[in-house]
Amino acid sequence: MAHLLNLRGVDSPEQAKRFLSPAEQDIPSPYSFSEMAEAVKRIQQAIDKRERILIHGDYDVDGITGTCILLETLSALGIDADYFLPNRMESGYGVQVETIRERLDDYDLLITVDCGTTAVEAVRAAQEGGLDVVVTDHHSAGDERPPAVAVLNPVRREESYPSKNLSGAGVAWKLASALFDSYSRSGQADALLDLVALGMVADVVPLAGENRTLLARALNEFHRFDRPGLRALMDLSKVLPKQIDAQAIGFRLGPRLNAAGRMDKPDLALELLLTRDEGKAQELARHLHQLNAQRQSVEARILQEACVMIERDGLLDRSSSVVVAVGDHWHRGVLGIVAARLVQMCQRSVFLLSREEEIAIGSARSMDGVDLIPLLDAARPHAISCGGHAGAGGVKIAPDQIHAFTQAIYAAADQMETPSEPPALWADASVPLEQIDAAFMSEIKRLEPFGEGNEEPLFLSRGTINGVGARIVGNNHLRLTLRHPRGAITAIGFGQGDKLDSLRGPDVEIAFHCRWNEFQGRRNIDLHLKDVRSSQHSPTASSLSTSSEIGFQWDRESLGEIYLFLKNNCDEENAVLNDASVLAQLAKAHLRNKQRQSNDAGREALLKQVQKITQSDFKTALKIFSEIELLAIRGEKIIILEVKQKRNLTDSPTYQKIREKLQQ
Repeated sequence: MAHLLNLRGVDSPEQAKRFLSPAEQDIPSPYSFSEMAEAVKRIQQAIDKRERILIHGDYDVDGITGTCILLETLSALGIDADYFLPNRMESGYGVQVETIRERLDDYDLLITVDCGTTAVEAVRAAQEGGLDVVVTDHHSAGDERPPAVAVLNPVRREESYPSKNLSGAGVAWKLASALFDSYSRSGQADALLDLVALGMVADVVPLAGENRTLLARALNEFHRFDRPGLRALMDLSKVLPKQIDAQAIGFRLGPRLNAAGRMDKPDLALELLLTRDEGKAQELARHLHQLNAQRQSVEARILQEACVMIERDGLLDRSSSVVVAVGDHWHRGVLGIVAARLVQMCQRSVFLLSREEEIAIGSARSMDGVDLIPLLDAARPHAISCGGHAGAGGVKIAPDQIHAFTQAIYAAADQMETPSEPPALWADASVPLEQIDAAFMSEIKRLEPFGEGNEEPLFLSRGTINGVGARIVGNNHLRLTLRHPRGAITAIGFGQGDKLDSLRGPDVEIAFHCRWNEFQGRRNIDLHLKDVRSSQHSPTASSLSTSSEIGFQWDRESLGEIYLFLKNNCDEENAVLNDASVLAQLAKAHLRNKQRQSNDAGREALLKQVQKITQSDFKTALKIFSEIELLAIRGEKIIILEVKQKRNLTDSPTYQKIREKLQQ
């Protein structure tokens, strides 16, 4: 347990207590938002004067649940507000000027959820038309603040709120909490935590700090929440309220709620969450269940068509780092999902375009270690719109520009550094199969809830296939029965049936998660395979490593590069969050860029070392720099200190201990 906690940046008894008891931790006051008071005052005015309020949400689960939070909050406070959720196929993401102008005469106050920070022109149109706006959002902010009454967004440069990774639903809940507090009804917002949990898990925000606390509280009480539609959906999804976890939300409930916006209209999911009628709840749950099945069918068809195209046209031969595939009238709602599947299959970043009569719509997903931004930048001159971040992007292109767009993508990819080998699959620890029992599972459960920023532990082990205990089941799933000194254990590799032929001999190495499997009243431990190979196998497709066996090289040059990166990116105006996982990725990108500018073999070797740094190691590096007064950590921000004389790493007690251990 201590090793697993250390990998998660927990290195003291006090931190361990907080990490292992997340539901008991305090969370910041909603008034820690710098503009919360203004938001509450304006909404109170609307409530007291019986003004007309419109909630403008988004079409994904985070936007839908955030909208539901504010609708139910205002209803409890005596106002029946209206809502608007954009249609993915028609109006697209965010607050549009046309949407605002069509509704200027109908409302006195607009509250956005999960959008609005960058909708400067739309908010300005509302202001000029006499419609006040309160923005709640969590997306990156532009250079200009929208002219709203208040902007609640934890990632705004001017914002002092300490929890920077809230979801859209999380920000909406903070506003709901402040509103209930203002009417002396503190604690009433806790009845909406089920919606916060759905939003944050589906939106894949880091489950650390306040998010971890809110999710833990929600999961502990999920069986008590009174929401007929959600109960009906859980029943159809085979999710037990008392055993719900982040995985069930992310892989069972979330996709069904998202299917509304992908295949039909997002209002269906919102109606499901709002309804108090049991019959309507059952009807809507069945409809979402059917839409999700339809989504899976459409997704499978497009995936198959794309695979045939990639093989037929030799697209894998065009580039070792990217694939651009174009199809006719592929469903827009599933392009991103299919692109992500193709990334895993092709081991390349993927641009997937759907060509229609007057426009081509596309989604992009990146392979680990490859930044999409240079590709998007290179293709932007050939696109109507083109945007995104390192891992994902979206494009709109005129049909006659598809060829030029594609050529620009491939040309830019040729100039980019491509990983020379597939990324290693990092395991948290090696564990003998015979040690995996109920007591072991209880220890692992203490680390929950798992998700982004607190990944489920991945273990490495060796076993022997028991007799005919290796076979393909279901839709190309690999089922193994493995012997160990205390008996046998089963393992399942979803979608990994193709690996059966590569298993030479009975002895295998496996990387896996440990999970309970409940069926017909029986409860057994299943190993969910992430990868499997013969024990004699030399790494090709992936490498299995444990973080305790191979790690960051604690030398002066490696630490010096990390410090230089921080020095160039952290100052009073632009302090970087103390989020080691984000900083580590930024540092790696920084070093990759320096490598592209130099042919120095030593720089390449250094990059390979820095790419091994874990979140725990990065936090240790920050501690070292803090001890020798190179930087200070204030709240969740890193501030580089002015240094007038040379600092020695050996003056850091932490660095001294590390070097002593390495020399033993």
